Amino acid sequence: MHPWTGLHALALTAGLLGCSALAHGEAGAAQLRGAVLCLDATSVQLRFEGLSAAQQRPLSSLKDTLNRALLGVFRTAHVRHETRASCQTSQAFTRVLVEVRYLNPKTYVGFGDPAYAYTLRMAVGPAEARAGTSASKRPAIQFASAWSDIHSEGNTKKPLSGVLTALGQEQARDLARAWQHDNP
Repeated sequence: MHPWTGLHALALTAGLLGCSALAHGEAGAAQLRGAVLCLDATSVQLRFEGLSAAQQRPLSSLKDTLNRALLGVFRTAHVRHETRASCQTSQAFTRVLVEVRYLNPKTYVGFGDPAYAYTLRMAVGPAEARAGTSASKRPAIQFASAWSDIHSEGNTKKPLSGVLTALGQEQARDLARAWQHDNP
């Protein structure tokens, strides 16, 4: 199973449950007791749809920026975490997926140009579900949160990269608060 399959299910669920201009929130109760959050080179992933090379360029540093934001928030909040070469075997694999789609003004009238639909998802849990695990065992480590909205650089005069960085930091703080709640 691909590590992002659970996030795609989360996105579909979030999309079906709420269709507001800005959707944000945690999906279900977090379970982070005893978790040592794990980050690796694949923890932050970017996916672009319909963006030209020139539109992608300002977003190219977003992966490193969000990774630094996670580490900074974890250190400041004293969240137990580690950076590994691979978190594929970790029960607390921490992942961020940023998806950005360009809204062509010929199709998406009234949003300004350039405008983008984006989703920023954060999840903590095993890289893939383990077959044969018993529900009577200690609950699996889990956390999921998502932001989804439309941003018009044309109308706001604010770059999308700054908006996504700020939202990524906010999600990292949400995760830190959930971790602190479960690990007093």
